[in-house]
Amino acid sequence: MQLFGSALAIDLGTANTRLWARDQTPMVREASAVAYMRGRSRVVAIGSEARDMARRQAENVDVVDPIARGTVASFSAAVTMMRAFLRRAMPTRPVFSPTAVVAAPAETTGVEYRALRDVLRAAGISRVYSVPKSLAACIGAGLPLDHPESVLVIDLGAGVTEIAVVAMGMATASSSMSTGGIDIDEALRRYLWRTIGVRMSRASAEDIKLQVGSTDPAMVDDTLDLSALTPPGVESKVSARELAGVLEERMEPLIDEVSWVLGQLGPKQQSEIHGNGGVLTGGGALLRGLPEMLSARLGIRLVPAEDPLSATVLGLSAVASDIKNRAFDEAKLLRMGVQGFHV
Repeated sequence: MQLFGSALAIDLGTANTRLWARDQTPMVREASAVAYMRGRSRVVAIGSEARDMARRQAENVDVVDPIARGTVASFSAAVTMMRAFLRRAMPTRPVFSPTAVVAAPAETTGVEYRALRDVLRAAGISRVYSVPKSLAACIGAGLPLDHPESVLVIDLGAGVTEIAVVAMGMATASSSMSTGGIDIDEALRRYLWRTIGVRMSRASAEDIKLQVGSTDPAMVDDTLDLSALTPPGVESKVSARELAGVLEERMEPLIDEVSWVLGQLGPKQQSEIHGNGGVLTGGGALLRGLPEMLSARLGIRLVPAEDPLSATVLGLSAVASDIKNRAFDEAKLLRMGVQGFHV
C-alpha cells in the first residue's frame, strides 16, 4: 500500500476523459461513456469499449454519456466511470484518499460545481482543486503563464469551446460556448439526411468527420462511400469537399465569438494579441485547415498545440504536482482562479 495520498489531474470531458497520476503513472485516456444492459442496471462496458458499442449500435445495450457540455449529466454513470478510471490510474490503493485537480469551463455555475464535487466524493477523492480550463490548456500547451503580455487560447472541446485571453497568469477576458465537436457531428448528420436521405448515429457522423478531417474544401477531393448506411439502390456516395464545406460553415459562430471577446479588450491588449498570436487546443484543433482559416479570418496567427488532445490534462498535472509538493504560491493560484474545496 501507498502511505500517502496521490495528486491526480482529471480532465473530465464530454467526449473523452483523461487522468494523470503522479510518480510517472501512465495517463488514462478513455471515452466518457458507460454501457448498461438494456432494462437493467448491470454495467457491461466503460470507456472506449462502451463508445464502440454505440458505434456498432449493439442490441440490448444502452450507452450513457455521463458528461454533457462539460457538466455532469448522469450522476450514477459518472461515479461508475470515475471509479473504474481511478482503479486504472492507481492499481495500488493508497491509505489516504487522493487529491484531484480538475478543469472547469469559465462559466460553470455553483450547482454544476457541486455536482462535480459529489461525483468525485462518491468515486473516492478527498479534496478537489478546480482550475479554469483555458488556463490549464495554456499551461499544457507550453505557453509561459506568467508572461506579462496577452496571448489568446482557444480550446475546441466536444461539448464546450473555451476562449480566453491570458496574461500574468490570469484570464483577463474569457467566454464559454456551449458548442463543439458534437455540434459538427450533428451538422453532418442533418446534411446527409437532407441531401441523400442517410440516417446515422452521432458516433457514425463523428467517424465521417474524422475521415474528412478538414475545414478547408480545397484540401480534400475524395469521395466517401456510405453504402453501408443506405438501403440498396439509394445514392451512397458523397463528396468529401462538400462535407468539408459543412465543417467550415460550423466555424462561423466561433469566429463571431472570438471577435466579440477580442473587441472587449483595450488597444494595448489587442496589439499584444496581434503580435503574440495564440494557440488552439482540444480535439477540434486537429482539423486540417482550421488554424489557417481562423488566422486569416481573425488576423491573428494561431497554431495548434503540440498535443492538443492532452494539453488540458498536462496543464492540470503541472498544478497537481505543485500542490502535492507544496511548491506553489497561494497568491498565484488565487490569481489564476484556482479554487479548492473539500468533498
